[in-house]
Amino acid sequence: MRERQWRGSAARGMTLIEIMVVVAILGMIAAVVGVAVMGRFQEAKVQTAQLDIKGFGDGLRLFKLKHSRFPTTAEGLAALYQEGFLEGEQKKDPWGNDYVYVQPGQKHPDTYDIMSYGADGKPGGDGEDADITN
Repeated sequence: MRERQWRGSAARGMTLIEIMVVVAILGMIAAVVGVAVMGRFQEAKVQTAQLDIKGFGDGLRLFKLKHSRFPTTAEGLAALYQEGFLEGEQKKDPWGNDYVYVQPGQKHPDTYDIMSYGADGKPGGDGEDADITN
């Protein structure tokens, strides 16, 4: 009968401690990457809202050229879609809320204000919840 001999560490498996260390390291790497990606995701939403507001501004200028006035607050941004100045359905902000249009504006009394209330959907706030305006 032949006896089988195991030589060195080549034949032994990983211990539970070694596996736990590897899992902990992978968890730390995933946490760091996750935080970085989520921060970029929030920045992308803010930039999207800024671009949407800029696009509304272009449509509002075309509306004014045709009608010699901006739409009233009651007409809202829907007037831009109804008259064909903007195509598609009326946009919502990246957080799924309606953009707010006020004419005359509080910040711009001679024109209009367009704003997204940000992640919390409420006026005011700072940081992630800051309002995005024209």
